Amino acid sequence: MLSTTFGAYAEYLAVPASSVTVVPDGIGAADAVAVANMGAVALCLLRAARLTGTESVLVEVAAGEVGGYLTQLARPLGAARVTGTAGSAAKRQHARSLGADAVLDHSEPGWPGGLPAALGGATLDVVFESIGGDTAGQVLEAMTPLSGRIMFYGLLAGPPAITPLDLLRRRLTLVGCGGMPGWVTLVQAARADVLALEDAARAHQRLQDRAAIGKIILVP
Repeated sequence: MLSTTFGAYAEYLAVPASSVTVVPDGIGAADAVAVANMGAVALCLLRAARLTGTESVLVEVAAGEVGGYLTQLARPLGAARVTGTAGSAAKRQHARSLGADAVLDHSEPGWPGGLPAALGGATLDVVFESIGGDTAGQVLEAMTPLSGRIMFYGLLAGPPAITPLDLLRRRLTLVGCGGMPGWVTLVQAARADVLALEDAARAHQRLQDRAAIGKIILVP
């Protein structure tokens, strides 16, 4: 399986060996293509967030290509609570089915104002920021001072309205995830790992059903 490249409609394509990922036995080619790139981005974001197992996260666009994988993998990889956003009732229901504890409607103006109620009075430790725009600054109000991290990887509504002073006042950390060659290399390397996480959804379901005995560990 290849990374992003041109000429993929050709019958044969010459690419660097580093651009090829071996598809494990038991995973179909179509499934591998569906999960590898977007799933690898989600896995890299979660690794960069360094979740502790006790933290609350916000996944924007939680039923989207990357957001859907973040929602599925967040709890198995260290989140204690997952709040999502989605722009339609069907997508909000889908995000819940993927593992979100609560889902807000990000098509509503000022939707970050609903975060305190959705969090039961708690705060957000990590925000996976893909919307950007004005609401990015509004989300900061719901974040945990000192330790809160914003994993910025998308700007559906334009550049995030966050200034250095906003971060300094709350002592938050903004982490840029994407664009540079180093990030691309990380994502390419993570494709094989995410293909090995085929049991992540089943592990999460066992947690939901309270069927786990002891700790469930996903080993890439």
